[in-house]
Amino acid sequence: MCKLENLSKTYIVRMKNSQITFIYLVSLIFEKLKTESFMISSNSNAKLLSRYSDKRGSALSVTKRSNSSTALQKIAYHTARVATLEPIKEATSSPEPKRSADDIIDEQGIPNTLMTVQQVKQKHHHDIQVPQLQPLPQNIDSSAFPLIEKKLELCSILPDFTDVDADKLAKNTKTMTLKELMNVFNSPVVVPILSPAIISKFFDMIKANLNRGLPAIPKKYLCFDDEPPLVDIAWPHLSLVYTVLQKFQEISPKNENFNDDFVNLLLNLLHAPDINERDKVVEIFIKYLDTYPDKEPYIFKRIGYFLIGYKEKVYDPFCVIPCLRIFLTRFKLNSPPITNNSSNNNNKPPPVVNEKHLAFFKQSILPLYSSQHIFSYYPLLTETFDFFIKQDISMCTFIFRTVVKGFPEARPSKQILFIQMLNFLVERTDPSDFEKIAVKLFTLYARCSQSCHYKVVDASFQIWGNVSIIPKILDNTSVIYPIVYANFNRTMKEHWSNRAQNAALNTLKSMHDTDPFMFDELNQNTQKKGNIMPEKDNAALQLHKNWAMVARTAAKVDRNVNLVRILADIQIKFNSNNNDMVAKKPPNRPIAKTNSNASPAPKIVSPGNTKSRFPNF
Repeated sequence: MCKLENLSKTYIVRMKNSQITFIYLVSLIFEKLKTESFMISSNSNAKLLSRYSDKRGSALSVTKRSNSSTALQKIAYHTARVATLEPIKEATSSPEPKRSADDIIDEQGIPNTLMTVQQVKQKHHHDIQVPQLQPLPQNIDSSAFPLIEKKLELCSILPDFTDVDADKLAKNTKTMTLKELMNVFNSPVVVPILSPAIISKFFDMIKANLNRGLPAIPKKYLCFDDEPPLVDIAWPHLSLVYTVLQKFQEISPKNENFNDDFVNLLLNLLHAPDINERDKVVEIFIKYLDTYPDKEPYIFKRIGYFLIGYKEKVYDPFCVIPCLRIFLTRFKLNSPPITNNSSNNNNKPPPVVNEKHLAFFKQSILPLYSSQHIFSYYPLLTETFDFFIKQDISMCTFIFRTVVKGFPEARPSKQILFIQMLNFLVERTDPSDFEKIAVKLFTLYARCSQSCHYKVVDASFQIWGNVSIIPKILDNTSVIYPIVYANFNRTMKEHWSNRAQNAALNTLKSMHDTDPFMFDELNQNTQKKGNIMPEKDNAALQLHKNWAMVARTAAKVDRNVNLVRILADIQIKFNSNNNDMVAKKPPNRPIAKTNSNASPAPKIVSPGNTKSRFPNF
């Protein structure tokens, strides 16, 4: 027995010694590897490691979880990136500082602008060869004319901007040449001495750069309410070309090369996707019309057709802003002077509106209020409204009645914009004309106060805080208050949004402060009506249940039936037509005595008898 115990003790000691020896050897190997820094000599391994030099974390990155993590962080351990270890580096590389958790990731963010043509990388591309010309002398004379012609021919070449790495030399050379030509055509001393051949080649260069063909914009960028922010891929050169043309136009505005063909080219460029290019074209047109005012009817007719074509979805929305700018600029220049007249004076002077301008406004500009991209040109549209209202105050009522007809029913963002537009028009309405539009205006606002979107509700109450409109409301409280009081009171009590309830409460307080007598009278009438309990129509209630039963039965038979949508439609239909379906009972009809303990037999109403009043599901 003693021998067995001694043998077991000896075996245990040897096992412990072997474990200690193994751990010691592993530690020596680790120290050896650490001191030699695990040098990598092969190029293949170096290339493999270079793949992990990106700042972004890899899918194989090791993540150390903190011991103090919360339960939620422990659950989301595989998705949360708390502390990512540095990727493997070569031993010779210096240690990089630790990145903070707030560093910007490459994939985050959406580009603010889009290119008109998608940039690609071309495998088989031959760069354009351009001649290397000597710089122009400081003092330009006839001896420099051949060199100017060669530089104009060089600037007529169009490099490939769809590939960033293509035609680099040609792009740089053309940029420097355009800057040289800018100094030539910007000099009032040099331009008059230039030969007609140089001027002709100058306009050929302009046409070659501008008449390049506008790219087709994908429809997915045009489905939003705002105009997409697009930038032409060749804008670095086009900006210099337009600048040279504007400099020449300032010095020689009546040059014969500004002919009808050149004007038609500029008219087509009003459809350019890049807003910067359209601004340049508008500036050229304004200068051209100042020089040739007799060309205004022709240009007005063309840009008027552009706006009508956009309204009919023939053109893209890019032409709207430049056309409105040209219209508005010429309207202001050619309008007769405005006399300050008191709005309370009954002897109003005749309107001073230009009839030709008014015709363009009614046919081309005013219909834009109901277009899709109104958010892009809304400031220009309201500025045009304000111009004609100042010319003739009666135009305000005409514009108001036109805009109210196109009020959107299902777009909260556009509803808010239309409410702002209506408030803009009401501010400028004459008090005598306010009575004509008050019923339509406040009927619309009372309906908007019942909207499910709280921003629409809030916008419908903004008119009660407008200082310039409150006096007009005060003169018509007997007409306005009965229209809006019931809806405002219902919004204050039943709307889901606290913000909408507070806005309705503040509006009711404002109504009480404006005319307390009328407000108290409406409040008393509402309380009297509230004490009378409305009679429930059992027939309408049973009909509602029958249609719901039919919808549920159809959903069991056909899996494609959307039961939730159909039940919602039935609920909306019965609620909207509740007043029409209530059976009116005679006031003094005797009520039959029934046994209160006996339950009434269910009355089934056939849906076939109500085809004309409800849709078939």
